[in-house]
Amino acid sequence: ELGFNGFVPAFTYYLLGSGIPALFLLLHPKKFKTAMTCFKKLPGNAWGALLLGRSASLGGSLSLTYALTLGKASLTLVIVGIQPIFALLFGYILSIFFKFIPRESINLKDMMIKGPSLLIILIGLILLQS
Repeated sequence: ELGFNGFVPAFTYYLLGSGIPALFLLLHPKKFKTAMTCFKKLPGNAWGALLLGRSASLGGSLSLTYALTLGKASLTLVIVGIQPIFALLFGYILSIFFKFIPRESINLKDMMIKGPSLLIILIGLILLQS
């Protein structure tokens, strides 16, 4: 158990951990340039969806960090563990309403991979709670 002293130190650690992938992107100028080019080409409604998704993500990050300050990390990680289920569902639902979002593949071959993966995550979460 990390034993965070409060919300600010916990959120600082969380931000540092989630910022590490951004550092790797900055270390590869070609990939960084490609990412920036893609951002500049986004249509207006894509920016709205991106802003909505990032706002929800920030709210989730704040909630998760606050939960870490209240209890054990293993109990809090249940929230993180069910995230792939919501990502699959919301990805599919949003692709119906926003045509620029690629549709989540739900054919048999892909579900044979996604289904057991989600099941393993759920079994792990159940074992964590035992």
